[in-house]
Amino acid sequence: MVSINIKFSNRVLYTFIAVVVAILFSVLVYAVAGVSHDATEIDLSAGVSGDAIFNGNVGIGTSSPQSSLDVAGDAIFNGNVGIGTTSPTQKLDVSGQIHATGNICSDTSGGACLSDIIYPDCPLSSVDTGYGFCLDKSDFSADTWYNAEAICASRANGERLCTLTEWHLACEAGIISPALTTWIHQFNSNGQATTAGYFATGDCNTVGQNDPTSSLNFKCCSDIR
Repeated sequence: MVSINIKFSNRVLYTFIAVVVAILFSVLVYAVAGVSHDATEIDLSAGVSGDAIFNGNVGIGTSSPQSSLDVAGDAIFNGNVGIGTTSPTQKLDVSGQIHATGNICSDTSGGACLSDIIYPDCPLSSVDTGYGFCLDKSDFSADTWYNAEAICASRANGERLCTLTEWHLACEAGIISPALTTWIHQFNSNGQATTAGYFATGDCNTVGQNDPTSSLNFKCCSDIR
């Protein structure tokens, strides 16, 4: 039996170990940075220098992400965040439409909300008279008193055919012109026929009567919200 003894010098041994370590390190870097992964979990706690590309969903704080990026918990950013833009100029810069199921509010200017901007006090189709009620900006087409009542009542925001007091205040304030006879809410009777009140042409103080089946223009009023 022949025995063969092979001896390595320390220098050769150290060189061999260094080569093995370098190869393992290169494989690790290649596996983590700049390469697509389909693995369900990757530990990046040691940090990644360069791009990290994933074909599936990425979960932060969750092991079952439902979207491309699913974060369970708070997300803190020191810079600007862009959605639909690669060059955000504000803390949140959105290029495109925003859909919200609730209101959007700001702490500035007394805590105004988006609904307050869209509808400050009155619907967009109405004007604030300054007397605690809103008045339509435009007249409705001529119709019977019955239809005028029904049309106003069917609209949103609790609208109604304007009362005598409301019409008089708006007329005196110059918000509306008395140049057109118009239905008002009050329903009058002269003892002979059912009539409806309306303002005569050119006078904020003149009230008349007319057959409710005839056609006159009208406006709707509503309380300030």
